[in-house]
Amino acid sequence: TLPGATICDQLVLSSILSIRIIILRLISAGIRAPRWVHLRRSDTTASPPYLDTIQGLSTYHLAQRRHTSHICRVPQSCVLAVPLRIAQQIHSVLLLAIAEVPKPWALVIADLSTRACNSQQGNERLAAMPIPLPNAVPGHVVTRFPPEPSWHLDIGHCKAALMNQFIADQFQGQWILRFDDTNPKTCSGPCVESYIQDMPLLGLTPDKVSHASDYFQQMNDDVEQLIQSAFLYADDTPVDTMREQRLNKQASAARDRPISASVEAWAAMKAGSTVGQTYCLRFRLQPDSENGALRDPVAYRVTMEPHYKTGTRYKVYPTYDYAAPWLDAAEGVTHALRTLEFRDRDILYNTVQGAVIALHPGWRPSTIWEFPRIHMAWTPQAKVHQRALLSAGLVDGPTDPRLPTLRGLMRGGCHPDALRAFLLEQVTPARKETYHSWDKLWTINRRLLDPSASRHMAVMEHGKTLLHVIGGPDAPEPATVQWKQGHIVKVVRYKDVWIDEDDAKLLTEGDEVTLLAWGTVRITSVDRTAVQEADANRQQQQQQDKPASQLSVGTVAPDAGDTAAAAAVAAGKDSRSSRPAPPQPQTP
Repeated sequence: TLPGATICDQLVLSSILSIRIIILRLISAGIRAPRWVHLRRSDTTASPPYLDTIQGLSTYHLAQRRHTSHICRVPQSCVLAVPLRIAQQIHSVLLLAIAEVPKPWALVIADLSTRACNSQQGNERLAAMPIPLPNAVPGHVVTRFPPEPSWHLDIGHCKAALMNQFIADQFQGQWILRFDDTNPKTCSGPCVESYIQDMPLLGLTPDKVSHASDYFQQMNDDVEQLIQSAFLYADDTPVDTMREQRLNKQASAARDRPISASVEAWAAMKAGSTVGQTYCLRFRLQPDSENGALRDPVAYRVTMEPHYKTGTRYKVYPTYDYAAPWLDAAEGVTHALRTLEFRDRDILYNTVQGAVIALHPGWRPSTIWEFPRIHMAWTPQAKVHQRALLSAGLVDGPTDPRLPTLRGLMRGGCHPDALRAFLLEQVTPARKETYHSWDKLWTINRRLLDPSASRHMAVMEHGKTLLHVIGGPDAPEPATVQWKQGHIVKVVRYKDVWIDEDDAKLLTEGDEVTLLAWGTVRITSVDRTAVQEADANRQQQQQQDKPASQLSVGTVAPDAGDTAAAAAVAAGKDSRSSRPAPPQPQTP
């Protein structure tokens, strides 16, 4: 109670004090964003409710996955009671301790602050959150990664492939690498080989590799039945007119032609005749639909260019709208992972696949699961943009470090394990488009390489400045120095060492400088008289393709205390370290 204060003032002051106390308690408790531990088991005999005892938790979530898998999400740094045989199978978390309790139970202390990740075996259960895949039966999930082999593996393809592999591993299923080589104009064999060579670098090992071209004959056989069922019709409308009609929601005049006319046009298309080249096959859907993907899209077109795999055997090739649902049903794909830009075409996918499954009663429909693309700042990720840069001569090729291809990133110094760790952080159930800076990837890369990267010191042969150290060894002496993060750097100490030209230009008599992994020296004299002569000699020697001559050396006196030696500098040449200079005749 405060003298002279009203009741309202006292209430306000009491509220402020209460809030302050709450804030202090939260700070002392170490408030931070909640993180989750994911536990997984695979056991068909144990009863599902195996988390009967949970200490220190107010809420928890247990998701049952049929009979073979159970996932629980609990806050980090908690104590769980789980069956002992299940605790021994947990690989998703870092087990800090397993306390003995009456069997068959065990207390597991799990902490997510340290992520255990084995990229070689693909056990990144912590790096990526489990995906709540609908209609997923563990042991029977099949996914597919269907790139078009018209370019090389880039960062967007890497995420899609990791997404398919991660989900297949999560549900003990399989994933297929299928090359969508339905366009002979853009697909090529070298691109196929580059995928097969590069994917193992990211730990991507598909259970099956297939090509869309392996099924060309079967797809063509089904086309004839789909024409007879009026699901497909032949159209010879010019491309520009067809595009305008679809934009204005107008039906094509060929839509009402009899089925026999479409059958004859299909035969001409397969033969590649002059008349057949004017036709294409279209789906008979809804030309006036608000969804542009349903306005009778093209299913087949004629291409006379030879295919890299089948040659000139076929003249007609399916579009992605027909090939993707057909192949997914044929190969038993249970879940088709597609990026968000295909959302408007999902109904087309399901419609086409339903028509195909009607011809093959043993086939089953696929469930579509959408995930967002990965967007990198200031990066041309579309293949058409990257090809345009290559055609303009602005990049050297798919291995150019300025391109987001895997080979380009590796050439720029990115380790595949760092890229995998970065992409696995994007494997989440979230479907929101996100934009990322390259700094995050390079930070992960630096953390990965820094503990194992070797350190070397070198100078340019045609640019160096000689530093003469009085008191230095008369003969080169190898030495090892403890460096950051436990590194051991090997150096050689000698009375003559090379230093950087830019550093030498800044030195004057009386300055004190430190030689890396050696000690401090004091500059007692600097001789710059030979700089012009040395530059002239260097130009002459460069023309004659001979190494540069050595510059003048001053005299120094040894320093006391922790200083290694005193030194004199002759400015004019380039160096990057205290690498010793070999004994040579010195220029006055």
